[in-house]
Amino acid sequence: MTLEADDKPGLRRVRINIQDAASGILLIVAGSFFAWFGSSYPMGTLMQLGPGVVPTVLGLLAMAIGIILLIPALSRSGVWPAVNLRPIIAVGVSLAAFALTIDRLGLMPATFLTIVSSAYGSELARPFPTLLLAFGTCVGIWLIFSAGLGMPVPLFGGR
Repeated sequence: MTLEADDKPGLRRVRINIQDAASGILLIVAGSFFAWFGSSYPMGTLMQLGPGVVPTVLGLLAMAIGIILLIPALSRSGVWPAVNLRPIIAVGVSLAAFALTIDRLGLMPATFLTIVSSAYGSELARPFPTLLLAFGTCVGIWLIFSAGLGMPVPLFGGR
């Protein structure tokens, strides 16, 4: 579904398709990064591939997909997208909350806080389903990492 400037107030027509152009540029930049850093590792031979083959090939593939997205985007018109900062801020805060609490509180409280704080990014999020998701995820973490795999992950309390 594409947004049309006539359908939504405040949207402005532009000469290129901004979403596709931005996606193409992002893929080209990320692919260049992986291809460049992957090429610094040994490539090996066709019989014994080295550690640099996969990141280099995937980087080149991402660059090719980015070019395929970018070229048609430059010839199609589109609308300037409205940016909603609420989800961006909520996800940033939730990642910071996880990073700041994982060592002090343990994996379960950090995960719980991350899920609850990231839910504020959506206007559709409701308290009970959010708390249920956070609790269920914490139970899943305990089942997988502690009970299932027996990993010595500090679930509660710092290290």
